[in-house]
Amino acid sequence: MTSYAFVENATVLLALCWLLSVTARHWGQSHQRWAQCTAGIWFGGACIVGMLMPISVQDGVIFDARTVVLSMAALFGGPVAAGIAGLIAGAYRLWVGGPGVWVGLINVLLPIVLGLGYRHFHRRGQIGIGTCQLLLFGLVLHGGVVASLLLLPAQLVAPTLEQVVVPMLLVLPVAVMLLGLLLADLLKRDQIERAMHLSEARLRAITQAIPDVLLVLDEDGRYLEVISDGSAPLQEGDQSLIGKTVEDVLPPLQAERFRELIRETLSHGAPSLLEYSTQTVDGLKVFELRAQRLQLAQPYKPAVVCLSRDIS
Repeated sequence: MTSYAFVENATVLLALCWLLSVTARHWGQSHQRWAQCTAGIWFGGACIVGMLMPISVQDGVIFDARTVVLSMAALFGGPVAAGIAGLIAGAYRLWVGGPGVWVGLINVLLPIVLGLGYRHFHRRGQIGIGTCQLLLFGLVLHGGVVASLLLLPAQLVAPTLEQVVVPMLLVLPVAVMLLGLLLADLLKRDQIERAMHLSEARLRAITQAIPDVLLVLDEDGRYLEVISDGSAPLQEGDQSLIGKTVEDVLPPLQAERFRELIRETLSHGAPSLLEYSTQTVDGLKVFELRAQRLQLAQPYKPAVVCLSRDIS
């Protein structure tokens, strides 16, 4: 029955922490301090929920999954989130009182200290966040919790150890692992999303700064991308060229020169230079084109990036 109670308590807290994804997505962004404070309040509230439905061994001696929540608050949220969560959880445990209050407060402090230690070594690259590491961490943490029970009044130690040690060591380390993997995945997704936004912003800035026209042509001379800054607009709209070949767009002699440029660039890998003329909406223009091989993974065909500058 005690094992089932631990499972039920841990499941409720895991569900509450899953909702934390709303704030976890912002831990690495501009309002980081505000987000960490919000996370700390949420983690602390989850601890209170756990203590509202405790596993009660004796009057005033309660157990719940707060150690799981607080350790992960320290690991992923850092000192600010863990400190706020610990103050909330500690204050409530002090209010509950009973003969186990000091052990209860130790079991608020212990997971925070160990979680911050885990965070320190992880940030230095000395330990990863994976299934085995989190499970081992959960076992060490709750081994410490079991040791703290020896500080209970002498008449409570034996019955408490008998009832809670095995279910605690079976259930709560697994809960640490599950919550840790969940939060690690959420933060990894957020990092990927922010990296993509940054990459898109850089690409937009680069394309706005390019000289006149950017072309991406595959080995068959097919237009994959056409970007014009608008100062020398092409005779055909930029997007209307996509999918066409240089033979479809340029005079035969000029198309052959483009073909030769593509072959030379792909063959040697070094940048190539070509001067050519083409019709734009403003009349005939002369361009200087520099081509560089574009490294594409399979199954894409080899291609070149060409930057053109109006030298009319």
